[in-house]
Formats: sequence, C-alpha cells, structure tokens
Amino acid sequence: MSPDSGGEPARTGGALSAADWLDRGRVGRWGWGALVATVVSALVVIVSAYVLPEALDKRILPPDFAAFWAAGHLVLEGREAAVYDPEAVHAVQMAAIDPRISGRMAWLYPPHALPFVTGLGWLPVWWAMALFVAAGAGFFLWAAAHILPERPALVAALATAPTVGCIAIGQAGFFWGGLVALALVWRHRAPLLAGVPLAFMSVKPVLFAVLPLAYLAAGRWQALAAGAGLGLALMLAAGLLLGWDVWAAFFAQIGANAAHATGEGVNYSHYISIYGNARVLGLDPALGLALHLGVALPLLWMLVRAWREPGVAEDIRAALLCYAMIAAAPRTLYYEGHVLVVGALFQVRHALRAGFFPYEKTGLLAAHLVAFLSLAKQPGLSALLPHALFWGCAWGHWLRQREAAAVRQGDG
Repeated sequence: MSPDSGGEPARTGGALSAADWLDRGRVGRWGWGALVATVVSALVVIVSAYVLPEALDKRILPPDFAAFWAAGHLVLEGREAAVYDPEAVHAVQMAAIDPRISGRMAWLYPPHALPFVTGLGWLPVWWAMALFVAAGAGFFLWAAAHILPERPALVAALATAPTVGCIAIGQAGFFWGGLVALALVWRHRAPLLAGVPLAFMSVKPVLFAVLPLAYLAAGRWQALAAGAGLGLALMLAAGLLLGWDVWAAFFAQIGANAAHATGEGVNYSHYISIYGNARVLGLDPALGLALHLGVALPLLWMLVRAWREPGVAEDIRAALLCYAMIAAAPRTLYYEGHVLVVGALFQVRHALRAGFFPYEKTGLLAAHLVAFLSLAKQPGLSALLPHALFWGCAWGHWLRQREAAAVRQGDG
C-alpha cells in the first residue's frame, strides 16, 4: 500500500466506472465537451482583445505574456537590471510588438525566475507565447498524471476555467499547478526530490506561502530543507549569472510591485480572493484585508490540524492544502486556479478508493461550472470556490470517519 493511499484499501470499480449518474462515459464526454468550450473561449478572447482592435486600428493592450517576453528580450540584450524598470519594459513592448500599446505589463518576479524566460526572447512574441502555453499545458498534464492517470480525469483537469486565461493571455498558471502536484506527489516517495518544485515555487512566494506551514505541521523536514537549499542556490546562481545589480534593482522595485498588486488602478475583478472581492465592493485595503484574514484564519487552523492528525488520509491532506493555498492568499487571480484543479484530483483519487461522500461529485461539477461562469461575470462566485472546496472536502472526511466508526462499533 503506497503512502498516498492514506492507509485505506482500494474499492473495486471506483466511482469513475460505477453505474451511477456520473459514470466514466459521462465524465469523458463532459471533459471533451468542456475542453472544446475552453479552447473556443480562449480563441474568442484572443480575437476580440487583440485581432479585432488591430484590424480596426485601435490601441491594443498586450497579453500578460508580453512582460515575460520583454524580460527575456532585455536579458538577451545584456540589460538585466532594466527588467525592473517599467518604462524600459514598456519600450521593448512598443518597439517589438506594437507602438500603439498603452498598457504596462511589468515584470514582477524575482531575478531567479529570469533564466526560465530568457530563451523566449529569441522568438517573435506570438510564437514564443504559443510555445510557453504549450509547454505549460504539457508540464501540467504530466504532473497531473502522477496523481490520477485516467484519461477522462486528465481531460477534465485541462478543460477548466484557468486554462482559458493561460491560453488567452499567456500566463504561467499551468506551471504553478504542475509544481504543486509534483511537490505533493513526491513528498513521500522522494522527499529530497520534492524539494525541487518547492524551490521553483520561491519565485511566487505569496501564492505558495501556506505550503511550508503545512509541511512544518507534519514535520516534512527533508522536503523543506531541500527546497530551501535549492531555492537559495537558484537565487545565488541568478546573481552570479546576471550580476548582483539585478537583485538591487529588484529590491528597489518591491514597493512599486506592491502598489501594482494593491493600488487603486488594479483590476480587482480578476482576483479570486475575499480581499479582491472586498476591493471590488469598494472597501478600503485595510478592511478588505481584515475581512480576508477573518475568513482565512479558521481555514488555516483546520489545515494545520489535518496535517498533524495521523488519521487523515494523505490525499485529503493534499487536497485541503491546494484549496488553502488559493483561499488564504490575498492576491490570487483566476488563471492560477490550476492549483485548485490539483486539489480536486487528489480528492477524487481518494474517493475512488474510499467511496464518494453524498453530493461530492455534484459539488465538484458545480465548482467546475461556477468557475467558467465567473469568467463571464468577474468576480462572480470565484472567491468563494476555494473556501467551499476546502470545507466541503473537510466535511466529507468527517463523514467518512463517522461512517468508519459506526462500522467498527457494529463489528464489535
């Protein structure tokens, strides 16, 4: 029995092949239909946002990927520190993409992320974006297959709302989801190897801050030490390869980066957090953050309990951690939702062994639909999704524990 089985025997058949309303065939058909809808939605966004405005000779905004590409372009030119100068990044975008661009897609990641985008600067921006998105999708599917390799599950995992954002604007959500999946899969099989994805997560610490908390609660010292050591090595390597002035430029720009995330000009409707919704409703930053923390702290308390108690199945721990990462971070955007998808894969894998609790499949399907509907009307209910998924998963674990206790009493 593998550690990720959570100490529970596999049930024959499993819910994906069970003769109920959401059987294997329906999951497959739903997944392929949703995948077509996902790709079509992304193409509609691309045409309406970039192609039509250009045809009508209007000012166009670049996709988010323009920041990645411009940063790589500046590194290739030997102007590494300039990646933290929004004016320099904007000048590259105007010169190489379109002189009419008025939006400023700044580079916000730390220097040790730069080596991973430098090669993109060799290609024309749209070809580079296509390669970036394809590589991200392939990496995500490869990582997801380590959790649940069945084709219907993988198609459904790809056919999700955050995929629309990753394709349409060239964001890195696929990579974040894949890194989380590998870190959680390898945490038992190869704790030192699990430190590799942990180290790469250090380029986006706000999103992944909850993960070390759970690992500390469970005493996963090897993975944490490996991740911290490799992360530090990546930072040192960035200084040696790119020059230490790039780190100085990064630290000098931190205040502006914080303003980029919390200022008045931010489009908070793209956030999938309580804080983002509070800002959309007009609440000031302090009140919005207080509301966010008031909802997130009980969730984090439950997460720590789940990771400390020996009776909680490992897949349930992994699912709760994925949901908590998105729920607890004040700045999470819709295209980062692949972390939630990873949590759902762990939750489904556990249910295939232990049985689905009442309305579990209905709840997961509803979350899938709500995420899509929130794309059309942002912020919609997207900020409630990670909280609903977390507490629903925790409630299901409690139901299974109660059922197991009743069976033991009956056998006694």
